[in-house]
Amino acid sequence: MSRNGSKKEFLFSFILKNYPHLLESALKREYFHKELEKYYLGQYIDMYGIDKNNSIQIYGENQLGESDRVHFDKVMKLLSFNQGIVFWVAESFNDYYLDELYLYLNFKVAKPINFYAITYDSTYISFLKKLNSMSEKEAWQLIETGNYLPKLSLYDSIEIIPTGFVGNGVVEENYDMVTPKGKNKYLLDKLREAFPYMHNLFRGKNIDGRELVIGAGKKDISYSFSLDDQQGRAYVKIKSNSSYSNELIKRVREAFRISEELQNIDFRYNESQIVHYVDTAQGLESKVAHLVRRFGDLVSVADPILKEKVEYIS
Repeated sequence: MSRNGSKKEFLFSFILKNYPHLLESALKREYFHKELEKYYLGQYIDMYGIDKNNSIQIYGENQLGESDRVHFDKVMKLLSFNQGIVFWVAESFNDYYLDELYLYLNFKVAKPINFYAITYDSTYISFLKKLNSMSEKEAWQLIETGNYLPKLSLYDSIEIIPTGFVGNGVVEENYDMVTPKGKNKYLLDKLREAFPYMHNLFRGKNIDGRELVIGAGKKDISYSFSLDDQQGRAYVKIKSNSSYSNELIKRVREAFRISEELQNIDFRYNESQIVHYVDTAQGLESKVAHLVRRFGDLVSVADPILKEKVEYIS
């Protein structure tokens, strides 16, 4: 799939995440969203959530256009390795694929699985194209009005899960403020609250280590955070992972230096990164709030440069 096609699919998933009632109406169950683009079984799953009432795990594959072999194979892999609920959203379905799924679930496996084939109005793709031409913030302003939502319809279903079955998914998780995973989850949630339009904050993340890494929307450049690295430091930074991208970091650094609002904030520079360190004597909530503010400063300067369509690097 083209990069633009992938971006439009992500926008579609992003909208369904923000308006779970759309899926709930088609699935006839309460959907608690957990993650977009979750890496699982060697592939990225568009949507992952939990049934609020019985903790059954829900896996979703979203597709623009008619069902095809690539998405069929992804759905089949999910069905092969899981119990729970799998849904596949497409503009239309080739019944051959659905017949194959029916035969597989009814005659080749014996697992508590429900499958749902869901369609949407084909005219919605034009709206996704419009969103894709906007900045993330502009697109979010349009999305959050709730005035431009897809119409989902249940096309077919295969329901095998018995009444009374309870899954092992976890709907709500308390923050473990001791482990790196718990701290990073708290930080990530606060970042998502502050920047609900930033797509890369909502993609699946490895939050188990001491550093949380977020894509910056440009190859070889990323944002990273730590609340307690190996040297006991807390920071937010933008960094380049290649000499090719160092020139962009240089341009971001120069933009900071001429900004009357930000030039006096203690950002430290070298050729491959810009970093701000936080006083580690602060409590965790204060450190997180500080990092979120400084991330906002970084993004306000770096994002316009990273998203420029004109290529400045020779």
